[in-house]
Amino acid sequence: MVAVNGTYDRYCGVPPHTVAALMGAPSMGQFFNRTIRRPASGERYDCPTQKPVK
Repeated sequence: MVAVNGTYDRYCGVPPHTVAALMGAPSMGQFFNRTIRRPASGERYDCPTQKPVK
């Protein structure tokens, strides 16, 4: 989960090397926006949603 402006968002399947690069980036915000955020990533890190079981 990532908090942006007080809102939490879940990202799935982010590779460990990308997380490590985020943690070591001079600007975590710029790295996040460029590499992980959904529009930049083409939604590749979207978490699948599960429909409630009826």
